Amino acid sequence: MSTLTDLRSNTRTTYLKIDPNAKVWDNATLDYYINRWHERVQQDFGYDIPECEASTTISTINWTTEYNKPTDFVRVVGLFQESYTLWRISKQQFLTNRSTQSKPSNYYMYGDKIGLYPTPDNVYSIDLLYKKKLPEITTSVDCELNDGMEDLMILWACYLMFLSVEKADKATMCLSQYTLAKDALFAQELYDDEQLTFASQYNNDRVRDDSL
Repeated sequence: MSTLTDLRSNTRTTYLKIDPNAKVWDNATLDYYINRWHERVQQDFGYDIPECEASTTISTINWTTEYNKPTDFVRVVGLFQESYTLWRISKQQFLTNRSTQSKPSNYYMYGDKIGLYPTPDNVYSIDLLYKKKLPEITTSVDCELNDGMEDLMILWACYLMFLSVEKADKATMCLSQYTLAKDALFAQELYDDEQLTFASQYNNDRVRDDSL
């Protein structure tokens, strides 16, 4: 985990050797590009990295169907009530049968809400496992990613910055380095368990839970 100051320094000294004194890109501009990469890398890895794993508990309210998603929510991994798994349905299915009130056995996703079916008739604790978007890196919020991904972040930030001053050759070099490093790190992160299948198969088989 690095501070924003560390990331600025590493970016300027390692790759942006044409601008060591911040005469082309000031700190505010550099911070913008660093955070654009921060988003891009999470997306490129499909948020399937340990740092993006999160959980919370939904405490139901009697006769209340819908609950807010977490503000950093990206995708559902699973919802559980005690030893039971809640299964996904569509909102249309819920609307067809919404008069039922009982212990929830299903859920649906719609906009920024998670809906439970049947509508809770009591107070229950629903455990939500999900993928989250990491917070923006600031002077008070450090980067949560590991060193390898921080290197990727710097490469992508440099790619965008070189494009901004029309240095196409340097931008292409950074993009090529980024792609190679990303592929190597992707394999390291997702093939660290012999029981896993190919990531492409894994991603294709997944049903998006934020698609409604």
